[in-house]
Amino acid sequence: MPLYCFVRGDTLGLVVLADEAESIDELALRLARAAAPRVTLAAPLRVWHRGRVLEGELTLGQAGLSALDRVDLTQEDDLG
Repeated sequence: MPLYCFVRGDTLGLVVLADEAESIDELALRLARAAAPRVTLAAPLRVWHRGRVLEGELTLGQAGLSALDRVDLTQEDDLG
């Protein structure tokens, strides 16, 4: 499924193809690598969807993500 993704500190939005069986943690790592030429994030990473932080061990399907949803990636220090 295609997802719109925004990484804190990046100047570009990303569109990624993801599988419902992929974990939130796997998605976070892919997004961090895709944005790495422009921004460096330190672990632990957090994925946000509709104003809530998603648990890393959930799959995208379990987290309720669907095609064309927006997710945001931050590092844990940015949660405050």
